[in-house]
Amino acid sequence: MSHADFCHPFEFIGFMGATEGLEFDVMLEAKAKDLAPIRLRLDMVRYAPEVARRFGLGASSEDVLGAEEAG
Repeated sequence: MSHADFCHPFEFIGFMGATEGLEFDVMLEAKAKDLAPIRLRLDMVRYAPEVARRFGLGASSEDVLGAEEAG
């Protein structure tokens, strides 16, 4: 199986919803290396703020994450 460039945000959001209440670490493996988790965090803030809050991200994070993504 080959790795994707980025994580599919809605699959990750669904996984996080299904595992709510459990405590575990998350490790991502993607071709885009450092950019993949930045984009995933931004997608969580945009599409699933309740999941983003589990990672300490809020609406105020969107500008900072967008700037990180832009490089």
